[in-house]
Amino acid sequence: MIIIFTNIGAIPHTFHTVFHDAFSGAFSAVDANGKALTGANLTAKAFSIGLSGFGEYIVAIGIIFFALSTIISWSYYGNRAVEYLFGSKSVLPYRVVYCFLIPLGAATQLEIVRNISDIFNALMALPNLVGLILLSGVVVKMTREYFSDSTIVSNLKGVSIENS
Repeated sequence: MIIIFTNIGAIPHTFHTVFHDAFSGAFSAVDANGKALTGANLTAKAFSIGLSGFGEYIVAIGIIFFALSTIISWSYYGNRAVEYLFGSKSVLPYRVVYCFLIPLGAATQLEIVRNISDIFNALMALPNLVGLILLSGVVVKMTREYFSDSTIVSNLKGVSIENS
C-alpha cells in the first residue's frame, strides 16, 4: 500500500500535470472548464498523459478493484462484529441494511461519504486504543515471562535484552 500511495502522489508531479502556483504556493492542475483536479481525477489525468491516453483506464480499473475489496472486507468485518455483539439472528438485518447503503453511498457526494467513513473508522479505533492501554501491563508481563525462558534467550544470539 505504501508503494501504491507513493506512486499516486508522485506520478502527477512526474508527468507535469501538477502546476505550482507561485502566488498561493499551492500545487494544482485544472480540467477543460478550469476546475481544479484532485484525487482520482488528478491521478487519471497524470496516467493519461504519461501512458499516452490509456492510463486513465488503468486508474479506473484500480479504483474499481479497490472499491470492491473495500465493500467486501467492510461487509465481512461488520458481519462478524454484529454477530458477536448481537447474536446470529441480527446478521440478516445487518446485511440488508448494508446492501441498501451501498447504492446510497454511491449516489451521495464523495466528501460526505469520506467524512462518514472517517467517523466510523475513528469510532472503531477508540475501543482498540482503550484496550491497548488497559492491557499494556499484561503485555509487559507476558513479554518478560517469554524472555525469561533460557532456551528462547539462547536462540537470540547477538540480541541484547534489558531487564527493566
